[in-house]
Amino acid sequence: MSNNTQRLIRYPALRCWIKHILEGTYLPDEKILFTIFGKYKRVRIYATVLDKKEIISQKIEEKSDFNSRLEFDLDDGTGIIRAILWGVVAEQYSHIVKGDLVDVMGIIRQWKNYFSISPEMIKHIENPNFVLLRDAEIIKKLKTTVLMEIPTKIEDNFPIDELSEEYEMNHLFKSDDDKEQVLEKIKELGGEIKGIPFEELQKSLAFNENDLKKYLNELEIESRIYQVEENYYQLI
Repeated sequence: MSNNTQRLIRYPALRCWIKHILEGTYLPDEKILFTIFGKYKRVRIYATVLDKKEIISQKIEEKSDFNSRLEFDLDDGTGIIRAILWGVVAEQYSHIVKGDLVDVMGIIRQWKNYFSISPEMIKHIENPNFVLLRDAEIIKKLKTTVLMEIPTKIEDNFPIDELSEEYEMNHLFKSDDDKEQVLEKIKELGGEIKGIPFEELQKSLAFNENDLKKYLNELEIESRIYQVEENYYQLI
């Protein structure tokens, strides 16, 4: 039995909706996503390509060599997630464009609070009826399977009980305004190619680190910004 076959048997792909990924909890020690269906490393989804981007960055130590990646923003009607292919030849995926319905299978990754898929397969869905059959399969699974309780992860031990009602209300009303302020600052300082680094963005806005990370994560999920390089942000 080949190594590939052993890996496929050991780590079966969960057929699910994107919402089941986004609602899951990633267990970094095991590199596994805990979902209502159990623990999985690999998923398989059907989705529409909302956007496709090729990002190329030159290696500093090898000036003639380039790192490239392809990013596909995927939407199945229940949520949006990004599939990222690293070190690929873009021409091999030129047939997949915005608006296509695709079948994607791959490994779940998480960077901070942001989920993505590292695809092992991405191909066109020629027959839309496959999506209906997949949805019927998932609905049946939801009705007949004993669903798991997803463990929660508390990122910060912030003493919420000690906050005054006035602070909590002000924070709620300020949240959207602050996020839009982050977006405007990226638009102002991001440049056309390199983007704005996290440290410079934080210095310009004087937000605390956790709040700024939260706003950036929400803007990425909303497909309003993306990372040109790690911790460098630019408008989509």
